Amino acid sequence: MAMNDSQDQTPHVNPIGFLFSFKGRIGRNKFLIGLGVIVILGFCLLAAAASFMDPRGGPGLFIPLTVLLLIAIAWVHAAIVVQRLRDAEQPGWHYFIYGPGPFMLLLTAEYFRSLWSIALLVSFALFVAPAFFPSKPETPQG
Repeated sequence: MAMNDSQDQTPHVNPIGFLFSFKGRIGRNKFLIGLGVIVILGFCLLAAAASFMDPRGGPGLFIPLTVLLLIAIAWVHAAIVVQRLRDAEQPGWHYFIYGPGPFMLLLTAEYFRSLWSIALLVSFALFVAPAFFPSKPETPQG
């Protein structure tokens, strides 16, 4: 017996809602999609730097746009890492390894020029590492 649309009980989910929510779990594919969104936002940040700079030497609209894009990047990254860690049943404090960890490593590598390439590789590895965690089955609550 075929089900028609009125009998379908599947909840309708916002397809990009996982990018902004800290609730729930996401698998590897959605995590990688989220990283793609972060990369796109990063390119928008670079484009803003190039196009909004005032030719007379001032920052123009660059500073407010930069702040907004950085907040968006940080929020999306935090949301997808927290959800991915939850899916892999990793402790919550691991967010500080995979969240700000890569960025802090790059900031400190600025002082050690000879280690810059190694720091860049380790930062990239930490940035994408949650994509390689195996998903754990959800345990029933109760």
